[in-house]
Amino acid sequence: MTDANPTDETVFNDETVSTEDTVPIRPAATVVLLRDHADHGLQTFLLQRNAALEFAPSATVFPGGAVDPHDGAEAWLDHLASPSSQRAAELLGTDPGVGLAYWIAAARECFEEAGVLLGGPIGFDRTEPLLEICRRNSLRLDLSVMRYIGRFVTPAGSPRRYDTRFFLAAVDSRVEARADFGEAVAGSWSVPADALRDDDAGVIELIVPTRLTLEMLTGFNSTAAVLAAVAPPAAGSPPMDGAEDGQLIRLRAGG
Repeated sequence: MTDANPTDETVFNDETVSTEDTVPIRPAATVVLLRDHADHGLQTFLLQRNAALEFAPSATVFPGGAVDPHDGAEAWLDHLASPSSQRAAELLGTDPGVGLAYWIAAARECFEEAGVLLGGPIGFDRTEPLLEICRRNSLRLDLSVMRYIGRFVTPAGSPRRYDTRFFLAAVDSRVEARADFGEAVAGSWSVPADALRDDDAGVIELIVPTRLTLEMLTGFNSTAAVLAAVAPPAAGSPPMDGAEDGQLIRLRAGG
C-alpha cells in the first residue's frame, strides 16, 4: 500500500483546503462491486462523478452516498432476509438500530447509481424508490452478500464530510452495471491495477479511500480470493481519518 502522505492540509482537485472545520460529519456507505472477467480477471465497477457536484467533482469512485433518514425506517425490516439488526450492529461496532441503516444505504445507493440490486432479483427500474419496489414485489433482500470491510472519515477542510462504511459485493459477470447519468456521468468495469495507472497518468482522479481500496485489491486475482481474505474490522476499531497511515480494509495475504 502506498503512503497517502497525509499532512495538516489535504489536497483535493489541486486545491488546498483549510483544516479549520465546522462541517458536520454525515454517515455514508459505499459498495465495492467485484466480478470475474473471463479475459481480464478481477474487475471492479467505478463511476465518474458529475463535475457540478460540490463533493469530489469529476472524481472516479465506487457507488455510494449518504445514509438517508428513511434507510433506518422500520418498514425495511419486512424486506430484509439478512443481516438482522443485531448482527449488522455487531459487524459495524454500532448500537442496535443504527448499523442496519448503513447496509440498507449501501444497497440502495448501489441500485440507484449503478443499477445493481444486491441480494435480490434483477430487472427492476431504478427510477422507483427501492423500498417501494420491495413493498410492491414482496421482496426480502439478502444483504449478507455484502461484506463489511472498514470505514473512512473525510479529512477536515472538505466542503462535505462523511463517515463512510465500506462493503464488498461480488456479482455474476452477466450482471449489467451502468451509471445513472445524474450524480455519475460515466461508469465502467476496471481492473484495479489499470485504474491506478490511469490515476497516476492523470486520466482519472481517485480520492484517497478509492485509491487505497484499489491498491488492496491488486493482490487478488478473483472474487473468491478477495472474499476469502476479508477479515472484518474489530468492533470499535478507529477509522482511517486522513491524518494517520493505516489500512482501510483488512485482508489477509492475496491469492
